[in-house]
Amino acid sequence: MDIERKLRADINALVKERVSTPGAHPRSFVIGAHFANSLSQCGSKHRVKSLRACADVIAAAPELLKSRSDHPLRVGGCGTKPVTARRFDGATARRCKVEGNVAAALRLHYWVLPDGSLELASVNTHDNMTIPACRRDRRNPQ
Repeated sequence: MDIERKLRADINALVKERVSTPGAHPRSFVIGAHFANSLSQCGSKHRVKSLRACADVIAAAPELLKSRSDHPLRVGGCGTKPVTARRFDGATARRCKVEGNVAAALRLHYWVLPDGSLELASVNTHDNMTIPACRRDRRNPQ
């Protein structure tokens, strides 16, 4: 099984555990071109935490999103700045906690596409506000 298929299978299994959460409405998703690499750079001990964060944003239950401090990823990182958006498709960037209360805590960065589906973009440390803009083709939807 290739890396992308394994990621998708692992994430889907975690999403299934969350669909009974009140308000859950799972969204379709794609694995971004840089996601697997950014996840592997975080080390294997952070893999499950990161995939749980992915499952929480895909399940989209309000309590799951709130517990992750899900919020827009803004230009310049300031709360008064505009939300980061991709020019070529209008997707908007978001980020949420993978972990908290640790040095260099990890964050999941992802795109919300105009149709409501998600593109998992990268896992970064708290201070890294970058998000890969490249979009993988739509061949790997759920």
